Amino acid sequence: MYAGLPHGKSGPLTAVNFSLNDVFMRCFCEKGVREGFQRSAGAGTAQEERFRMTTVNSIDISVAVNLLMCVGIVLVSVWGYYRIRKITPLYFGCAYTLFAISHFLLLNGGENPPGPEFFVLRTTGYAFVVIGLFAILRDIIRKTEAEADLARLTGRLEERVLERTAELAQANDALITEVCQRAIAEERLRQSLHEKDVLIKEIHHRVKNNLQVIVSLLYLQSRKTGDPACAAALLDSQTRVKSMALIHENLYQSGDLASIDFDRYLRNLAGNLRVAYGVDRAGIRVITDVRDLNVSLTTAIPLGLIANELIANALKYAFTGRDGGEITLAGEKDASQITLIVKDNGRGIPEDLDWENAESLGFNLVRMLVRQLKGTVRLDRTGGTQFVITLPYAG
Repeated sequence: MYAGLPHGKSGPLTAVNFSLNDVFMRCFCEKGVREGFQRSAGAGTAQEERFRMTTVNSIDISVAVNLLMCVGIVLVSVWGYYRIRKITPLYFGCAYTLFAISHFLLLNGGENPPGPEFFVLRTTGYAFVVIGLFAILRDIIRKTEAEADLARLTGRLEERVLERTAELAQANDALITEVCQRAIAEERLRQSLHEKDVLIKEIHHRVKNNLQVIVSLLYLQSRKTGDPACAAALLDSQTRVKSMALIHENLYQSGDLASIDFDRYLRNLAGNLRVAYGVDRAGIRVITDVRDLNVSLTTAIPLGLIANELIANALKYAFTGRDGGEITLAGEKDASQITLIVKDNGRGIPEDLDWENAESLGFNLVRMLVRQLKGTVRLDRTGGTQFVITLPYAG
């Protein structure tokens, strides 16, 4: 009979084999030899004594060997139990111990037949062997079921991984397609905006050229007329048209088509007016103090015309009979309003002149344009002339 004794992974011992057939054969042979010698009455005493001593020595050796094997098997069984934490090795250790004890009883029984304790030990040993085999079979079945469950779960996991991989691949393809479409749309939009900017710049350039043509026509007309009053009126018209042309010129020359840098505009406007009215080399200084004043096109054109009228009025009348003076242009913008100040240190507007009801075209234009922008204008005659224009600003 063979019995397996599984233990851990470190030791490759898988079973402890033992055979009881040679034990039974040896017992029966020794018994037969003893009976044969007893029936031989003519045998010598020396031979019987020699056989007895040999048998006793053989019995002692067999018992010692079986006891040693029993101790070894028990130790290995206990070690295997602590290695795998299962009681299967102990079954076979107990079985071998019972077989060894029963063998010892059989050898020491002499000619007497085995007693009931022999059969009890032997039957119990067989029972432990059967229980051990069933335990091994149970472990094998459980391990097989666990491996089958693991394989099944692994298969499901692989299927799920494949499904998710396919879904991610589809999502990635869709995302790449969307990104490409968006990039194409952005490129088209960028091209469209560039074309729009070019077109707007071209429009402002052409408007500026057309206004410059009008200025040139007015200049030629003023050269042909012999009436000084008519020539002065045509000159004023030239400066007004040129102030509007200057707005469009600044727009198409700048990178921002939505707003005008009013500081730069006022500097150019004042320079053009000095040239137009012949005071380029006179002692009149124009000082600009405008901080971060950017206005939209709809506000820039009327506000530019207002500044044109007030600066032209100062150049023509404020310094009559004087060697020079100063014209100060100031402007600022806050969260709610825009303020423009045109000031000179000339002789000032007479106190008896009601400028708000005057028949002057320049003052009428200033009042109408301020009302158009829903603002207010205030005149201060202290130390010269100072106009303060306030316009609402919504950000």
